[in-house]
Amino acid sequence: MARWLHELEHGSQRGQQKRPGRQSLQRLAQASLATVGQTQSDVAASTRYSEQDTLDTLLLRRLRFCPEQQLTELTLLDGSCVQLPVQRHKLTPAGWRELSIRLQKQLLGLRPSLAPPACERSRLEKLGLQQVFHLGHPAYEDALLRVALVDDAGCITTLDGQAASGRYEHHYRDDLGYQHVKQKD
Repeated sequence: MARWLHELEHGSQRGQQKRPGRQSLQRLAQASLATVGQTQSDVAASTRYSEQDTLDTLLLRRLRFCPEQQLTELTLLDGSCVQLPVQRHKLTPAGWRELSIRLQKQLLGLRPSLAPPACERSRLEKLGLQQVFHLGHPAYEDALLRVALVDDAGCITTLDGQAASGRYEHHYRDDLGYQHVKQKD
């Protein structure tokens, strides 16, 4: 019994196989804990298993509709430009698949309180975004997809050039990603 308790606390070595004991497992757990920085609670931290609602937000550098060509030019965050036709028959299924993959990589899931205001479905349909994204049920005026523009300074604005939300300043940087800072009163 004493040997078993010693092996439980300190581990055992039997041939090639070494079993860690309770003390070594505790040291390993303490060494791997984060001690620096501020961590969020499980409720506030967004995980893939979170029950927290999120809204898909399309982040772009620039968006320009060309009515004579019936397409929308989208400048992505990396500076590359893609053309989104308004009509479905303008691209092959493989072309739509490639375009959809590129645009899906520009999506960001945000809490509803941090997401930019919703656009009218008719406006997003005029831009041709219904060809790539699900905009929601036609009975509702506002679309599920949110669209925001990131300027050269990293500030996030709506399609109309307004600030994304009144309570927070929204920024996007390539190295840090999406940030929101509560405005001082």
